[in-house]
Amino acid sequence: MSNGSPGNGERLLLQIGAVAAVLGTIFQVAAGTSQSAQLGAGADAALASLAGLADWVWPVTYFGFIFGALLWVGALVALASTLTAGAAWALGRLAVAAAIVGATLHAI
Repeated sequence: MSNGSPGNGERLLLQIGAVAAVLGTIFQVAAGTSQSAQLGAGADAALASLAGLADWVWPVTYFGFIFGALLWVGALVALASTLTAGAAWALGRLAVAAAIVGATLHAI
């Protein structure tokens, strides 16, 4: 479009990217704050608190972190695909590659 406003496809990608970024943040924060360990009480108390959690807590927390990271990768892919000119295009692709590496390391 000549007036600088995004087209329908670009607008959809921006909306998808924005929603994925917000949802990814919500999943990351929810997974990170779901721990009920008493970290200020010392290592023995924190480990005892973590050991007392139900068996389903760790897999749910872990998948929350992974899903949040994958949503962030999806957000960056959607947002980077709207960057088409010069340095913005290159930096967008670099950001996507860095996010994929980061999400992979985060999942491991």
